[in-house]
Amino acid sequence: MSGKGEKTNKRRKRIGAATPWDRALFIEFGSILKSKDIFELRRGMLKLARIYGFDALYAVSPLTRNPEFGRHLSCLNFPALWERQWRRRLFWVDPLIDYCLTHPQVFMWSYVFNKPDLTPAQKRYVAFCRDLGMGEGLGTIVYGPGGRMGFLGFGKP
Repeated sequence: MSGKGEKTNKRRKRIGAATPWDRALFIEFGSILKSKDIFELRRGMLKLARIYGFDALYAVSPLTRNPEFGRHLSCLNFPALWERQWRRRLFWVDPLIDYCLTHPQVFMWSYVFNKPDLTPAQKRYVAFCRDLGMGEGLGTIVYGPGGRMGFLGFGKP
């Protein structure tokens, strides 16, 4: 038997009413927008990642098709070995970066990692990530002032 309260809750969910989870997201987005320095920004982004069920993040900027322009990496809670190798040479082959340049929506890493058209170097990158427990995550392109673009990835579910 369905009570009146249950019917109301179903109706709210159906019409897109805010949930406690939505409230937490809005609060974190607000704190991120008010960040006074990079440390506050990183703390806020990690809180946001945890709301989505992830425990690590990495951000890359600037984002261009040509990695020769240099890519700055900022990451929290990923393996030091991955971070070191990414800075040395893996930024050249990271398929998540390539994918987000042509697909401006949030995507699951596994979708990109399982694409049949990855290069041999990208396949080695995927195997390396999976060996380190980084086989799944969320990724998206992000935009900033002056037409700047970057990548944001949440990982380690």
